Amino acid sequence: MKKHLIVYTADLHGNEGQYQKLVKYSIDNSADSIIIGGDITPKEEARNYLENQGRFIQNQLPKLISQLKQQLSKSNLFLLMGNDDCSANLDLLEQNDPRLYKIIHNKRIKITDDFEII
Repeated sequence: MKKHLIVYTADLHGNEGQYQKLVKYSIDNSADSIIIGGDITPKEEARNYLENQGRFIQNQLPKLISQLKQQLSKSNLFLLMGNDDCSANLDLLEQNDPRLYKIIHNKRIKITDDFEII
């Protein structure tokens, strides 16, 4: 029986270099599921904090993870908002292409027959 490889990370805080490392690691290891467990957006002391996170979700996030989905089309990417992600932007996360990722914020998701995340 083939094992289901899960790659888990958190606290990327919009750092493009860290996203690129995640994508490379996941592709190199043929990850079946990738979970980003919070703090996906930039954390900065900017005046337009909420708007900057919204722009990241709409513009940069899809670009950063699209290579992952091109290389590992059958893998699942799960996103969970963290304490530094503005919940007011959850609707923007939900508007992106559902083929890129699944939002697991406040949900119970079955990853495999034997493994769930809550």
